[in-house]
Amino acid sequence: FDNDRINRLPDDILVAILSFLSPIEAERTSVLSSRWINLWKHTSSLKRYNEYTLLVDEVTQWLEYASAKKVPILELNFSPKFDESLSYPGLTCAFPHEFLARSISVDFKPLKALTLEYIDVDGGAIEFFLRNCPLLEELIVHESKELSIVEVCGSSLVLKRLEICYCRNLKLVRVSAPNLVSLTVQSLEELLIENVPMLVELSLPWGFGEISGENLCNAISCCNLQLEVLNLSVLKNPEVS
Repeated sequence: FDNDRINRLPDDILVAILSFLSPIEAERTSVLSSRWINLWKHTSSLKRYNEYTLLVDEVTQWLEYASAKKVPILELNFSPKFDESLSYPGLTCAFPHEFLARSISVDFKPLKALTLEYIDVDGGAIEFFLRNCPLLEELIVHESKELSIVEVCGSSLVLKRLEICYCRNLKLVRVSAPNLVSLTVQSLEELLIENVPMLVELSLPWGFGEISGENLCNAISCCNLQLEVLNLSVLKNPEVS
């Protein structure tokens, strides 16, 4: 093995190659030869892994703090632009679902506004906050890769503003909220709107890879009588110049 072409490369190049692997895969190369034992420890993938773990811990800590202090406004934004030390610009951190399992000791009743950015929440986490935050008036979710189906439904909801954007795997959004005033959704395939008598502002995507024209018309028809502002983000096929 010591005589092959790859092993003749400088350490810097080998480390760069290993950085394309996951931390676990990179660590496995340590058994190849004595030279490879420590190379994986210098990869950026390991740094990303450590940053990811740190972010998960930070989310839990901030949620615990917000619950204990009964804060009315909570914004968790882990966008790389707010932390220049992050080496991986596409990094999002997982939402600590085990934290929500401790619902008996978690108190978010005073929460009125919640913003989650670059945190991979799913529909279950959204449902948790809607169910346990009776005063919630504003919910904003950006850049969640795990979010695929969102249901914001309930006659007792006081939610006034809902914004779900840049969630690339979003398939379905269903909304039935009698007090909703503003709704913004991007990057989805299907939208169902019911019982939104207060909705006056609606922002939706339309075009290549987004909801169909028929679905768009059906969604608008449910609230066109009271709508005051309708924003359509028109997208084109990237293959068409």
